[in-house]
Amino acid sequence: MTNKEETNSLKETLLNFRAVISLYPRTATLVWKASPYPFLGCLITSILEGLVPPIQVWLLKVIIDHVVEEIQVNQAGGAVDLSRLIWLLGFYLGVMAISSALRALNTMFRDIVARRVEYYI
Repeated sequence: MTNKEETNSLKETLLNFRAVISLYPRTATLVWKASPYPFLGCLITSILEGLVPPIQVWLLKVIIDHVVEEIQVNQAGGAVDLSRLIWLLGFYLGVMAISSALRALNTMFRDIVARRVEYYI
C-alpha cells in the first residue's frame, strides 16, 4: 500500500467516524424522549461499571502489598496479623458483588430502553 493510498484510507475512515459521531446527538435525543429515566439509569450504571475495574486493580495491589508485608514480618520472626487481609478480601468480594448488581441493573435498563424506543418509533 502506497503512502497516498494510506492517506486516502485514513481520510475515509475519519469521514466515516465523523458521520457516525454526528448521529449520536439525534440518537440520544430520540432515546431520551422515548424513555428518559431508564436511559438515565443506563448511563449512571454504565459510568459506575466503568469505575469498578480500577477499584479492583487498586484493591488487588493493596492485598498483594499486605501479603508481601506479612511474609516479611513472618520471616523476621514477628506475629502475622491476618485481620486486615480478611477485611481487604471482604471488601474486594463486596466490590465484585456490586459489579454484578450493576451489570444486572444495566442490562435491565437497556432492555427497558430498547422496548420503549421500539414502541416510540
